[in-house]
Amino acid sequence: MARRATYIQTQIKNSEIHYSIVLDAGNFSSTNPTFNNRGIEKILTGFKRINYDAINLSINDLKLSWSYVKETKNTHNLPFISANIFSKNNLKSLVDPYLFLSKKDSLINIGVFGLTQSNVNIPNDITIMNPYEIASKIVPEMKERCDIVICLADLNMREIEKLLDKCPDIDVVIQSGSKQQIPRPIRIRNTRVVNAGTKGQYVGVLELKVNESKEVVADHGYLKPLDRSVSDVSVITQQNVIDLPKKKREITAKGIPTDYATALFCKTCHLPQYQIWKSSPHAKAFESIEKKQVSQKSECFQCHTTGYLLSGFTRINQTPHLKGVQCEACHGPQKSHIYQVMSLKVKKRNYDIKLKSMITPLPTVDEYSCYKCHTEKTDPTFKYNDKILEIKH
Repeated sequence: MARRATYIQTQIKNSEIHYSIVLDAGNFSSTNPTFNNRGIEKILTGFKRINYDAINLSINDLKLSWSYVKETKNTHNLPFISANIFSKNNLKSLVDPYLFLSKKDSLINIGVFGLTQSNVNIPNDITIMNPYEIASKIVPEMKERCDIVICLADLNMREIEKLLDKCPDIDVVIQSGSKQQIPRPIRIRNTRVVNAGTKGQYVGVLELKVNESKEVVADHGYLKPLDRSVSDVSVITQQNVIDLPKKKREITAKGIPTDYATALFCKTCHLPQYQIWKSSPHAKAFESIEKKQVSQKSECFQCHTTGYLLSGFTRINQTPHLKGVQCEACHGPQKSHIYQVMSLKVKKRNYDIKLKSMITPLPTVDEYSCYKCHTEKTDPTFKYNDKILEIKH
């Protein structure tokens, strides 16, 4: 939380953006069995002192934290929102369904609402309404009162696509609960969709440019890893965030430390999959920008390397082992997965069902993972159903 506070405060302080807001799409509660009220209190205090503008309630938050949040909500006075969570007793909204955000010096009005999944087990005193029906009612109301509508969504990508079929006036969806990060906005029709991943390892930044008609005409998004490049010794005071000098980032003889293991480690247990990848264009993705002599352009790194802007690839002389679109470019950083396998001493000869069940599964990779790079602008002829067959493994 200290690194998050440092970065957000610094970002807003130094930003040339006319109007900045700070949002959380939900799932702030940890599923770790040791998570308790003390952990919740630290998170809520951090939210308050960072001055979040809106915080969505998710399923995890309801299960793990709501009883404590409910008891202390008057103390923290945090801007929790959810449009489809209701009290079972009187069917009143548990929290505000949406908020309108604006500043005196800004001509733009922003409306933010929250949604969560409805087909899950929840506390007995709560009921969750169908998110699509609720959104269909409130989005037109919000659009009449604001210029930009943002949805904080504890929904998977299929659910988000269904939501946007019914509510095309939503301008931005910020997704939570999925391990699959979306560092740059993907477009589902006219809506920008982003996701900063899980466990609070990143801060997602989305910059929007609007025209005189107050329509979004351009965007720029990225994830900032909350690693050692961000100070973890910031002091969060009652009033603001005091930034202390950044720690010097360690650089080992092997280069800058990353969260990525590289395809060579994956090869050890997944040889058939590795061989399919090795013969695919993904493995040679960096060669194409080297041939065009644009290897120093950062906008190319995002789709021709592994983990750029996500605590992975930095520069060719620092992280040459992360060239190309390797396994973790789609499956996410898996150094922790490698450590887990090694600690269990899992080898092919004893890789039984019992041991396999003890290993955290990799995040799901779907077509939206591909659309992060294969956009209408960069790859207009891309067809997911055809291309996936070329790399199926």
